[in-house]
Amino acid sequence: LTDKSKVFFTSDIHFFHTNIIRYCKRPFKTAEEMNEVLVSNWNEKIPQDAEVFVVGDVSFGKLEETVKIIRRLNGRKHLVIGNHDEHFLQQPSFRACFETIADILQLVVEDDETSSGEMDLFLCHYAMRVWNKSLHGSINIYGHSYSTLRPNDFQLDVGVDGNNFEPYSYDDVLVKVWDNLFVDGKISGVRGNLIQFLDKLKASLVQW
Repeated sequence: LTDKSKVFFTSDIHFFHTNIIRYCKRPFKTAEEMNEVLVSNWNEKIPQDAEVFVVGDVSFGKLEETVKIIRRLNGRKHLVIGNHDEHFLQQPSFRACFETIADILQLVVEDDETSSGEMDLFLCHYAMRVWNKSLHGSINIYGHSYSTLRPNDFQLDVGVDGNNFEPYSYDDVLVKVWDNLFVDGKISGVRGNLIQFLDKLKASLVQW
């Protein structure tokens, strides 16, 4: 991916899921209200020419209404399959909403602020203990836990429940991962800090 400013991530949207409002204490009275806020937040943040990686659990609606609402969303969408997506996968109209569909996805984002000129990301609906290049500064992006699972170092749950019901930008991910390394709040989220930290980590582990 060559333009990091147009790379976004989200998960666990749960369009049309009335019970998720109660389960996750979402501040909506109805699923219809929730749907409209989620669509509005998405389109306000994401341009039409962006690449958007949905890390599972798109919708609890019927096929037709699910496809209709996905088509309202800006960007070129990529799906990393969640446990609540599987029943849609045999439906051509659902699959057509996404540029790619995969169980696990490894991304390389060009980032000239790193010494290598790139950042490695490992996407899976479920949080992982180890993943490819996890000892070399790769970040594990996941969902499923509705931001209730404390991430290990270099991980982030990109579910909407942990980000005011909007997607994460690439820079949001780096800042949040840095913040999670210092949960006592003594160090504020600064993107450059994480870049420098990862560069040092990669340099120290280059012999592995």
